[in-house]
Amino acid sequence: MAHPGDKEWLGKAAIMGALSLYLDSINMFMMLRTLFENRKKTVETVQNFVPRRDNRHRPTRTCVEGLVL
Repeated sequence: MAHPGDKEWLGKAAIMGALSLYLDSINMFMMLRTLFENRKKTVETVQNFVPRRDNRHRPTRTCVEGLVL
């Protein structure tokens, strides 16, 4: 049985610490990937609903205070 301060215990603690750090980094990567995927989908959704500004859809007449010129 390993006791605190024993070489066996220190080896096991080092392995557990490394495993914990490895799993934390994987979880952080997955969180960032999800965050950026959701951000990309949100930007694409907004771009689909924002009207485009091209010259093809410009009105032929202008309106000034309700009067058509």
